[in-house]
Amino acid sequence: MTMTGRTYSGLFGYIGTGGIIKNLTVAEADITASSGNSMGIIAGVNTGDIENCTVSGGITTTSEEGYSNASYLGGIAGQNESSGKITNCVNRADVYGYDFLGGVVGSNNGGTVENCRNYGTITGIYFYIGGIAGYGRGDYKITNCANEGSVSGASVADSRPQNIGGIVGYGGAGSVTNCVNSGKVSGSSDFVGGIMGQSSGGDKITNCVSTGEVSGNGSSYVGGIIGHTGGATLGNCAWLEGTAGKGVGGGTQPGGVTMIGTSADVSGIATTLSASIDKTAINPNAATGDADYSATISLVPFPGKLADVYGTGVKDAGATTNSGIINITDNGNGTFTVTPTGAASGSAQITVTADLYKYDFASSSYSGTEYTQYTFTLNVIVSDIELTQITLSPASDDVSMKIGETQTFSVSYKPTNATNKSVTWSASPSGVVSITDSGNGAATVAAVAAGETTLTVTSQANSALTDTCRITVTPVYAENVTISPDVTETLYLDGSSHTFTATVSPANAANRNVTWSLTDVSGTLVQNGDVSISGGATDNPVTVSTKNAASAGSVKLTATAAGGDPQSGQPSGELTLDFALPNVSGLALNAETLDIDLNVAAYGELEAKVSPSNAQFSAVTWSVEPPIASISYDGDKQTKVTITPSKGGTATVTASVGGYSDTCALTVTPIYATGLTLSSGSLSLESGTTAALTAAVTPDNATDRSVTWTTSDAAVASVDENGTVSAHDAGSATITATANGAREGAELTARCIVTVTLPPVPVEDIDIDASGSTALTVGGTVKFTATVTPPNATNPAVTWASSDESVATVDAEGLVTARGEGTATITATSIDGSVAASVTVTVAAAEPAPAPQPSGGGGGGCSAGWGALALLAIVPLAMKRRK
Repeated sequence: MTMTGRTYSGLFGYIGTGGIIKNLTVAEADITASSGNSMGIIAGVNTGDIENCTVSGGITTTSEEGYSNASYLGGIAGQNESSGKITNCVNRADVYGYDFLGGVVGSNNGGTVENCRNYGTITGIYFYIGGIAGYGRGDYKITNCANEGSVSGASVADSRPQNIGGIVGYGGAGSVTNCVNSGKVSGSSDFVGGIMGQSSGGDKITNCVSTGEVSGNGSSYVGGIIGHTGGATLGNCAWLEGTAGKGVGGGTQPGGVTMIGTSADVSGIATTLSASIDKTAINPNAATGDADYSATISLVPFPGKLADVYGTGVKDAGATTNSGIINITDNGNGTFTVTPTGAASGSAQITVTADLYKYDFASSSYSGTEYTQYTFTLNVIVSDIELTQITLSPASDDVSMKIGETQTFSVSYKPTNATNKSVTWSASPSGVVSITDSGNGAATVAAVAAGETTLTVTSQANSALTDTCRITVTPVYAENVTISPDVTETLYLDGSSHTFTATVSPANAANRNVTWSLTDVSGTLVQNGDVSISGGATDNPVTVSTKNAASAGSVKLTATAAGGDPQSGQPSGELTLDFALPNVSGLALNAETLDIDLNVAAYGELEAKVSPSNAQFSAVTWSVEPPIASISYDGDKQTKVTITPSKGGTATVTASVGGYSDTCALTVTPIYATGLTLSSGSLSLESGTTAALTAAVTPDNATDRSVTWTTSDAAVASVDENGTVSAHDAGSATITATANGAREGAELTARCIVTVTLPPVPVEDIDIDASGSTALTVGGTVKFTATVTPPNATNPAVTWASSDESVATVDAEGLVTARGEGTATITATSIDGSVAASVTVTVAAAEPAPAPQPSGGGGGGCSAGWGALALLAIVPLAMKRRK
């Protein structure tokens, strides 16, 4: 990768939060910059995750144009922000720039760097230069990292401190733990340290060791662990004797710093740990013992050797994979052997874990309980599995096919798990078959022409691997002919055309041409040319055309194949077609209007034209609305009619047949009525009775001799449409007859005056009331009063009569006079004699008048006494009569 540096330069200029870049190897990268900042081979700035990446090549500045040019340069990333994390990465690229330079990251701004290695040479012109990070800002973290590359600062024009460290050039308030520097660290100024050049005061440096040479121009600020503490906290750190004059160059002198002996004394010390694999690819095609058949994974402690620290400082190692293409064998000494399973090729990921126990430099021993478990991710590629043999199926050397047939061929492979199973299909000579590659080692071969050809399948991975099959293709003869559509319904002789297609089977017959013919089955449709084949007799599909024939019939349509087997003859297909006269498709009258003047003619004529001319139908139906005329028909089809008016006016004549209709506007000029007389000019009727009136219209041949009857007062007298008058209430009403056939605007009427009287109310009952006793004495009287029902009887008068006038008489007023002793019936009779009532009276003799009484005498005393008694008896009777 070659790139001209600028701000945010790298394979990825900026990795955002949540972004993940992993498992990348970038070889021989070349980033050249004269200015700009934030440059790294993987990313210019990282706020996400960078995992398992390895880079090589270089980042180089080309001029010295200013103080801040080409800053923040790192082999992996230019800057690693607070949310950024860089793990299991290796830098083998050289970095050359101005300031803020690091083997992994130029500036670690609160981010995390762990399990990383730098083997590249890091060279800066000014300050903040480190083997892992040039600058540690804020709460950054660097853990389990190692630097084996040279870290140096070139000469500068001024005397400012350079801050150069084997792990971190300048620290802030972060932490550096379990880190090792074995590279040479040097500066042209001061603040040079094996682990850190200078701290601003808040850093914590623990479990770190430096075995590389440390040197600087300012001797007071050069230390095997740190050039100047600035208040940083150090714990369990060591530097190799002879690599620096002292462990802490300047600043406070904290404890926890130990000088250890010669390089031979560090072989059993493990402060950092990583894992490596000696091959990036293994070959499943190699023999088991071949070098490229397997790969070895090794734990890499630092600064000691695996053989010296495994089991003491490094324990409980393990390696696993979720891929089915490799096997991993634990060798029990911190190494693992990776071999292919043979299942497939591809890339496999391996996860290696191990516990790194804390080494105490003061006591030169490992802690038995305090350890950190580290996890490393490695990748290995299993090379393609080579194909050694391909075989065609069907396995026959000679396959026979007919034109139009298809055959599926497939390939079997050895080994069955070969990586590249792609094949190429071909046939020679071409044109006999066509080949459709179905993929996955299968192809469909279709026979297209008679002849012989050789089918060949060839491996795309190795063209020397082939297999062949000879194919012989023979012609296919026509065996059957079917005609479609298979018409079963009746067709019509209406000038229409019908298309038929002959299908020759089998579909792959070499010659599928046909010849068509028509013959009469019943009738003479073909003979008369009413049904014929349009176009050529060898067309397919073919068109059968019709004419407007006069009669129906049936024909046979035959399609004869041309490609049948010559020995067995040519197959054919037949279809019988039934033709009928067509249905009605339209109707039109010969006139839009018809005017009939009855003073000139008595009728008019109309004709209905039915389409098509040979349509089949029973009869045309006609109507006149309103019904001012009658219709008579000519012929069974009723296409011609005579219109005879019954009155004048306008109407619509409608003719209908087969769902079609047409209309004609009819106008009739009538013979008008000019005279009208009634059978009577007046009538006297009693309520509840009827009388008939007749109207005479002249002239006698008037078209409309009807009349309309009306009454002036229906409550008195009503009249119906026939001239019958009905009397109702007493009074007078005028009955008027109006001639309907008079000329428009001329009113022709005649009238009859009807007088209605009410009928007499008869007497229904008589009640006699006596004013006194019905027992009379001669000479006595009694007054009878007769009351008739109903009270409104037309004649309420009665006549009085006695059944025996010698007993009693009665006058016209109902006064009864007693005449003689006996009984008599007094009767009151209505004037019409229909009702009578009677009362019986009884008459007694009158008491004799008393004789005169003589004065004095004794005999007279007795007589006088009886006379007085009789007088007393008569007086009460007379009083009773007076009641």
